Amino acid sequence: MEKKIPVVVIRELSETDKILSALKAHGILCAEITFRTACAEEALRLACRNYPEMDVGAGTVINKAQCRRALAAGAKFIVSPGFSEDVARLCQRKRILYYPGCATPTEIMQALKWGITTVKFFPASVYGGLKALKALSAPFP
Repeated sequence: MEKKIPVVVIRELSETDKILSALKAHGILCAEITFRTACAEEALRLACRNYPEMDVGAGTVINKAQCRRALAAGAKFIVSPGFSEDVARLCQRKRILYYPGCATPTEIMQALKWGITTVKFFPASVYGGLKALKALSAPFP
């Protein structure tokens, strides 16, 4: 089954309810709030508190400190632009799903070694887009 997670960039805290309620109204019960804006942590906290029925996670998490903050804010999953052993270890300890960015067979194999079976193909356009994704899906379904 194919699943998609909308990536949400919240630049002002006031956007949080508007965006999450719109997603929910359209039957989309998940969102990845990127951790690259000044209000991201508080937006994540607000989203998790106000929309407990939704799977809201943190994206663009690049280190253990950010991961700790995201988890403390209530993130139900973590997404990174690359693979971080520190983030993987923390997510495993907390039993939180971790979706690392992987673009090469070596990176995918590293994720598999950690028990991670779903990765984010990133940055897709730089590494061949759909053609590369199809090629990678042969050895890594």
